[in-house]
Amino acid sequence: LAFVFRIMTFYRSETKHAAQFAHLRLLELVSSSQPAGPPGKRPPRAPTPAPAHPLQLPDGARLAVLASLQRHPEFGSIPGNFQRQWQHALLAPLSAAGVRARCV
Repeated sequence: LAFVFRIMTFYRSETKHAAQFAHLRLLELVSSSQPAGPPGKRPPRAPTPAPAHPLQLPDGARLAVLASLQRHPEFGSIPGNFQRQWQHALLAPLSAAGVRARCV
């Protein structure tokens, strides 16, 4: 993930689109809903493949992944919309007990 995040910080990187693709596929695995595509005005040219089945992570694992990402220096340097996608993908499916654990 550090490599993907590092590439996503460089706006003129030749491999930025590949990093965004990997980012979106990882989000599909941890989220319960389809994440929004990369920002832009044009819709994708080709239809995206069917998303993989999301991982059924317990609340503790979701919170641990989010805490690990937020401690990572490269995560803080990626654009805010990508950070919010990770936060939404990991926090949206939490149960009531998981939300309470997050707030405490």
